[in-house]
Amino acid sequence: MRKTFAALMTGVFLVSTPVIGHAQEAAPSAEKVALVKRYFTAIHFEQMMTDIVKQMTPAMMAQMRKSQPNITDSEFQAATEAVSESTTEFLKKVTEASIPVYADIFTVEELTKMDEFYETPIGQSIMAKAPQATQKLMPTVMALMPEYQADVTKRMCSKIDCSAKKADKPA
Repeated sequence: MRKTFAALMTGVFLVSTPVIGHAQEAAPSAEKVALVKRYFTAIHFEQMMTDIVKQMTPAMMAQMRKSQPNITDSEFQAATEAVSESTTEFLKKVTEASIPVYADIFTVEELTKMDEFYETPIGQSIMAKAPQATQKLMPTVMALMPEYQADVTKRMCSKIDCSAKKADKPA
């Protein structure tokens, strides 16, 4: 169960790493912070992050169920609730950590234009349709995943000796 939770959090971390890992030069101006918050509201930033995790969670929880076949239904439910609760708090922190990053990267003019666009009906329509596009694309991505994983393994093993690593494993 800990491995699955760690995998879930690793997935969330990888999604948010560019945001969290960005070095800050100086504190952003109040104007930029306000513009970023306005932008995040317009694009439903926190909901977007939540939706990403919600899409990943069932697969992660299924993997936990598979790797922990003796887990009871009540334990599984408790684990699911714990993941949900922790993720909610984590995403709030990611959102707050993202504000100075966006303020650092984008100019006042860019942020203003982004706000203006995403607050329009067409900007809101695009944001409303983005999850549908993602959902429709997901089966294609999942179908490509075995090929991708095989390619990663092949490329990795061309760079390091994978057969030696297998031989090192205890039986």
